[in-house]
Amino acid sequence: MIGAEMQAMEYQQAAWVAHDRDVPPPDASVLSTASFEVIERYGDLDLPRAAQKAVAAEARRRSRLHRDGVTDALAWVALLLPALAGVVTMGVLLAP
Repeated sequence: MIGAEMQAMEYQQAAWVAHDRDVPPPDASVLSTASFEVIERYGDLDLPRAAQKAVAAEARRRSRLHRDGVTDALAWVALLLPALAGVVTMGVLLAP
């Protein structure tokens, strides 16, 4: 966890350097999941507005990826259940 907190602090410092140089904030997608959770957990973490927007956009992207993964898993279950039912039915019908 200490590594995640260090990475979050490094992101914060890099965000302020970018702000001072008037360039876009660092890419929040390079943050590890643990570091990203540190930044989200400490909502009062001192970040420039542009970095806050970048973190919020990354949170939406990661949330969407998670939802899409769940949706994919549910779609596979929906496809496999009828196939399994068909196999069981054929086994019953063809049994001696």
